[in-house]
Amino acid sequence: MKLNIYVGDYMAVYKDSRKTKDNRSYYFQVMINYKTYKSKRYATREEARKEEAIYLLNHKSTNNKNFDIVVNDYFNYLSTYTKYSTVYTYTKDYNKHIYPYFHDKDINSINTLDYNVWYEIMAKKGLSAKYLNKINSLLKNIFDYAVKNYNLSYNPVVKTFKSQNKIIEDSKKIQYITKEEFDKFISKADDPMYKLIFEFLFYTGCRIGEVICLTWNDIDLEHKVVYITKTLYKIHNNTPTTNKTNKNRQVSIPDILLLDLANYKAIKKSYKDFSNDWYVFGDIKTISTTQLQRKKHQYFTDANIHEIRIHDFRH
Repeated sequence: MKLNIYVGDYMAVYKDSRKTKDNRSYYFQVMINYKTYKSKRYATREEARKEEAIYLLNHKSTNNKNFDIVVNDYFNYLSTYTKYSTVYTYTKDYNKHIYPYFHDKDINSINTLDYNVWYEIMAKKGLSAKYLNKINSLLKNIFDYAVKNYNLSYNPVVKTFKSQNKIIEDSKKIQYITKEEFDKFISKADDPMYKLIFEFLFYTGCRIGEVICLTWNDIDLEHKVVYITKTLYKIHNNTPTTNKTNKNRQVSIPDILLLDLANYKAIKKSYKDFSNDWYVFGDIKTISTTQLQRKKHQYFTDANIHEIRIHDFRH
């Protein structure tokens, strides 16, 4: 029988023969308790050694390691490959629902019983099953990170409660309107811009965040194509960022929408300061999503048909 013999931890700094575009080639590699970690590349050997020392300080042992310190390291790691808007959302969820219960504990002292108590508190908050699962998954991922990088012996989050995804409120389910209902709805639109944006949502299937961020540079009327390269993320104000999948895509403009878009652009081009960098819906600034919601509600009420969410127009 083959035996795995543990010969101790090791650490070393190396120089890669391949350099990054900004001329970084040094990296460190460490093994702690059979687990090997290879760092990103640094500009100098000294910088790599410094980062190696910090890594070892943080990862050599979980004894008396504060939970919040591990979480901070986890979010720093997450930010290296996840877009800012996603990390921001996770951080906000953590601060609201996880931090108050675990931040002052040593991570190796948190057990399944502690987790179960926390989950019962969360379950009584009246959160949707979908959102509760999201928070639960975040906590699980934090502990997974600690198991992998801080030698934590096990993950106390033993379940993800996927079965509860079925218990999502009826108000959150996808709803639809027929073409006839949409025609009644759009006939009540009293503003050309809002009329066009609802038509755009209905006929292209784009997400509202993507539509709000469109500039005239993204609209190719000649080839009947819309280029989706970004979406809108609301933090303290509307902030364009990369789209949901981080992949650009093209969406065809149906003929029923093409003429309205062309006519609307002709109106905008009559302004002396017009630029193709203008937002299609909002000119130099993106439109207010709050006002968009008000207009939607007004048009549905005036049309006397059941109201759907803005997101559901694309379905």
